[in-house]
Amino acid sequence: MESKQNNTCGICLEKTEIHGMSSLHDCPHNQCTSCLKTLAEVKLSEGSLPTCPHEGCKSSIKIRNCKKILSPKLVAWLEERLKESEIPVLDRIYCPYPKCSNLMSKPAVLKHTNHVAKNKEDVISGFRKCLKCDNGFCVNCKIPWHEGTTCAEYKKLHPHSTAEEEMLISLAQRYSWRRCIKCSHMIELTAGCYHIICRCGCQFCFTCGKEWKNKDTRPCSCPLWDERLIIY
Repeated sequence: MESKQNNTCGICLEKTEIHGMSSLHDCPHNQCTSCLKTLAEVKLSEGSLPTCPHEGCKSSIKIRNCKKILSPKLVAWLEERLKESEIPVLDRIYCPYPKCSNLMSKPAVLKHTNHVAKNKEDVISGFRKCLKCDNGFCVNCKIPWHEGTTCAEYKKLHPHSTAEEEMLISLAQRYSWRRCIKCSHMIELTAGCYHIICRCGCQFCFTCGKEWKNKDTRPCSCPLWDERLIIY
């Protein structure tokens, strides 16, 4: 096991003073604090958790360490990613109300809904209650609940379920946002390549929207990046 006195950063490979090094994980592998901040921000923006850069180290993230060097915004983001990682991808569901967007597990939502729902037939049809904002939504359509109509009927009558949703669609068109093909989360690309990894784990091409099923094989012939969006 390496000593904590090792002052070579495993990310930039530069010699660094001990007081300028830290670790996000429960291990002795310290790195430059500035490198760790960048690593955390990049990984979190990709929808994944930062792992220890030391080869073979699978230590878990230590929130106490993270709070010492990361901004409150990044820590909150990290805690959300940790929460996501505890829920199997196929069980993840997000509240469709833009002001909420709470992450939940399908079993937990179903249990809660069965406890509070007045109409059990609605539950069978897909009605669910958000654990945070308590608003009703459709687990199948991933939109606010369409009472009295089937999923297909509602989509025909109301292409955009609420004024907030219409505003979101308008902003998406104006700023070229892309909606995830699986969870419908809206994604903005400000930097990096067009290979998108959503917070739900789905990978796809930002340009055409095709799912990126194999990380080693591109699903389309779209450009992989725009030089103007690459950070050097």
